Amino acid sequence: SDLGSGFSIGAKNVDGNFIPTASELKTILEKQTGLEATDLGQAAEDFISINGEYKLAPLLKHLFSATSPTNMQLNLASIKWKRVYTTNYDDVFEVSARSNKRLLSPVTPSADIHDFQDKSEIVVHINGSVHNILPNTLSDEVKLTDRSYNYDSFSSSNWGNLFKFDLRDADAVFFVGFSLAYDLDLRRIISEQKIKDKTHFIIKGGKPTSYSQNFSVWSRLSHRIRWFYEAH
Repeated sequence: SDLGSGFSIGAKNVDGNFIPTASELKTILEKQTGLEATDLGQAAEDFISINGEYKLAPLLKHLFSATSPTNMQLNLASIKWKRVYTTNYDDVFEVSARSNKRLLSPVTPSADIHDFQDKSEIVVHINGSVHNILPNTLSDEVKLTDRSYNYDSFSSSNWGNLFKFDLRDADAVFFVGFSLAYDLDLRRIISEQKIKDKTHFIIKGGKPTSYSQNFSVWSRLSHRIRWFYEAH
């Protein structure tokens, strides 16, 4: 399962506010700096230039540390996925899984893949995790600015290789609240694996799009997946 920012809509953070999407985070940073930015990367750079990474790190922790998942998120986290990848910084899936009596560890591409023998008990945060946000590692751990995006390529990492293997090996691949429009690296990986015949996209405001011919997998999961688009 691959989770995008749409998956986290409706969950609340430690401040009792809704966890922001990327566009909402851009707006939050612009309000803090008083500067209009063309994209999230520039908004983050402006914030760091004015306030420093030592102020951005705690802000991100407050914004993306989840406390109250929605029923939809709890339902999806109750499914025993082979592996979960997310482009989100937040820990909505981990918190939802904990409510289902499952303890999942967040990992980022900088982690040593050999430290995790049971890779079914992890959530791979492709763009960084709220659990790894510190002022001195912010640019290395979290993809926010052009600097951090260029620092390393997920595609060439061990986790990227595992992601490619999982795409090829899976009976079905679900993209939940996920858009390929904003991450060229991921879009390239996915298109190279030729997985159209087993891919399902579940997005806000519409019924699931399924290219898969594996109807047995879809029929087993569709009643739970339905929670997502009916809840939004």
